[in-house]
Amino acid sequence: MINMHNYNLGITHAAIDNTMQNIYLGKLTDDGWDWYGKTGSGRRNTSYQGKTERVRDGWFVGYLQKSGQTYVVVTNLTDIKTPTGSEHDTSGGPQAKAITQDIIKQLQLK
Repeated sequence: MINMHNYNLGITHAAIDNTMQNIYLGKLTDDGWDWYGKTGSGRRNTSYQGKTERVRDGWFVGYLQKSGQTYVVVTNLTDIKTPTGSEHDTSGGPQAKAITQDIIKQLQLK
């Protein structure tokens, strides 16, 4: 994320600008922080207490920017065992994004 923000990826500035427009999520707080990021989700088999479980992986990668300040944020989560009920049908990426948003708000960045 830092290399993208600094245009240091070996691709055109236009490609980076387009990507940043696509991952712009809006103002995160009333203090004017611009929020950029992308979620991802997957499922995989793992062993838990001798039993094969189908667990979710989820992640959010992004950054916050305001007045020349930039903070890179990364959240990754993995279920310990197969989720049940309504959680079984949800993807991990949106949960990682929500967790990230909650943490950032608790930090009360200025």
